[in-house]
Amino acid sequence: MRQQCASPRYLLRVRRRGTLEAVPSNDERPPALRYDLRPADETPISTADLPATPTRDRNIVATAWLQAPDALLQLGKDLPGRPVATFKRRIGTWLLWRAGPATDADAWYWQPTRAI
Repeated sequence: MRQQCASPRYLLRVRRRGTLEAVPSNDERPPALRYDLRPADETPISTADLPATPTRDRNIVATAWLQAPDALLQLGKDLPGRPVATFKRRIGTWLLWRAGPATDADAWYWQPTRAI
């Protein structure tokens, strides 16, 4: 549930335990882009710095992840166009990556064999 707060720049979101959390309103968030229109972000990043929620303004490529295992770096090599895997999201302590498009073609998903 969201309510407008006194400042129009923030919305209040009620968290599970009844506490309120201020979140930026839409005018402060970067615009969400289709997954295939997002620029590749090759800035080196460690596991601790991978975002908890999906990125909507860029694709974090596997080659930028400092702790990327070889299996992830080779994920898309057998797909047309040899796409580089991109980070999708955290699911609890798991990391989800995908090489290839979200729809209408073949893609491979990868998650570590153990929680990170």
